[in-house]
Amino acid sequence: MKRYPRFLLLILTVIVALVVAGCSSTDTAKKSKKVDTKFPLTTKVEGEADPDAVLNVALVSDTPFQGILNPNFYSGAPDSNVLSFFLPLVI
Repeated sequence: MKRYPRFLLLILTVIVALVVAGCSSTDTAKKSKKVDTKFPLTTKVEGEADPDAVLNVALVSDTPFQGILNPNFYSGAPDSNVLSFFLPLVI
């Protein structure tokens, strides 16, 4: 009698494992989009740098920047990327 519940548990575990394995995606040939830029990625500057200059940086992302710069409340990857520039690493 004790073998019947264990055997039933084993069969149910195998069935659940097969269902979970059947739900996984096997499409590994996803096409990557190539961005065609019309501007040069590098420039050559001659002369000295201006000490009063301001550096402007752009963040390219497929999701909008929400602007929640509190590490306790942000949920998007762009917010995390911006926070990584000025928050210290905690290990």
